[in-house]
Amino acid sequence: MNATGWSRGLGVTGGGAGVVSHAGLALLRQLADRTGLTACLSAALPSPLGGHDRGRLFADLARAIADGARVISDFRVMGDQRELFGPVASVPTAWRALGEIAAGGDRRRRKVTAAVNAARRYAWARGTARHGVLPLVWVADRKLGGVTCIRLDATVVPAHSGKDLAEANVKGYGHHPLLAYCANTGGEPLAWMLRKGSAGSNTAADHIAITDAAVAALPSAFRRNLMITLDGAGSVTS
Repeated sequence: MNATGWSRGLGVTGGGAGVVSHAGLALLRQLADRTGLTACLSAALPSPLGGHDRGRLFADLARAIADGARVISDFRVMGDQRELFGPVASVPTAWRALGEIAAGGDRRRRKVTAAVNAARRYAWARGTARHGVLPLVWVADRKLGGVTCIRLDATVVPAHSGKDLAEANVKGYGHHPLLAYCANTGGEPLAWMLRKGSAGSNTAADHIAITDAAVAALPSAFRRNLMITLDGAGSVTS
């Protein structure tokens, strides 16, 4: 598969015919292709014979979310702009692909995680080769260099119907995922834990597990000098 073939001849101009909306998604698509994310996902997710490439589809779904998609049907915003993106999977195909990934269980999840981490290693290597270091991280009122900062945060996500794991919680009804992200790179997600709505903000076992996953997601050269931060709710873990 030629991951960048769709963008050959693509240009940016301030005027002219054939103007399309959501054009900024093209930059995200190129980023995924050039870091190897699309190709790594293609290797991790088997595609049916003659079917739409599952790695391409999964990467396109991520871009739709970055563009503000709230439901799977929003994915068609790219399919409606074939002149910009070329062939894009249909919404029913996206649903089938998600079902296939879910049916693969933990083994498939580990493969997707490995694909994302491989793309991260490539992107960070290129960035540090150009700039020498990771971006500095804000601590209080100053910037701190020479450390990799992982921030942990639990957040309530409202649900308006009885979705899997949705439960009553202190803010209403929904889910209570726990997230880990890298502060150096602008909040880049490293790991996440999908939890039921009633899960606690100060559950020590969950914080330990997601910290382990976040550290494993970092390129090995950036695991030696770490700073882990969490909000006031998490600080009462024991």
